[in-house]
Amino acid sequence: MKPIEPSLMIGPAMGAEEIMTTAIAGPRSLQGVQAPAAATDADNRRLQKAASEFESYFISSLLQEMRKSIPQSGLLGGAPGQEIYQSLFDQSLGQALAQKGGLGLAKQIIQHFLKKEQIGAQEIHGINR
Repeated sequence: MKPIEPSLMIGPAMGAEEIMTTAIAGPRSLQGVQAPAAATDADNRRLQKAASEFESYFISSLLQEMRKSIPQSGLLGGAPGQEIYQSLFDQSLGQALAQKGGLGLAKQIIQHFLKKEQIGAQEIHGINR
């Protein structure tokens, strides 16, 4: 039979909060738990890059779908590889537009994630409970 670890023993020296924490979460389960550190510059750059790339892809897809809605005429259509070149053009245009601010989608994505990070940090510190 294993001896009972002193931290598992509930005694009169323990307060009600300690007893509940030990009973629910187990001993030492919260030791060493810290709030996540604020986002680093590297994290912010990765978020910016991902949001910008997503906006670029979204704009490219939007351009391709808009192009499909235009009736084809015989004047310029039908060249070999035209679809590939148009796809590359749409992709390039999407990247250029996203770098210049695009539709503002990247900015909204970044604000959303930063707000969620702030709310998560507040909940860990018990501010908004």
